[in-house]
Amino acid sequence: ELTKFVTLPAYRGRGIYGHLREELIRRVQNRYPDSPIITFTKSRTVINCCQKSGWKPISLEVYSEITKRIGRSGLSPEDRVALRQWKSFMLDPVSQSSN
Repeated sequence: ELTKFVTLPAYRGRGIYGHLREELIRRVQNRYPDSPIITFTKSRTVINCCQKSGWKPISLEVYSEITKRIGRSGLSPEDRVALRQWKSFMLDPVSQSSN
């Protein structure tokens, strides 16, 4: 998960998260060039980064359907209510290349 990075307090504010995140995305895209990447977070830092980087916001329902397709349980209606403060985004290289 891209949102599981932790930076020690003494090293925060140096862009370490951004560099690691971008390198990981680059490596995933090199190996799986047509595969979309999704993230689900309540971190303001991650939300801002996704918005600035052009990730497409997706609803919790869409996120849930995507996770079901890859063998996860998805989000129940109760989960969607409990997680309403969370945001989900998708980076889709196929739709980006057609823009």
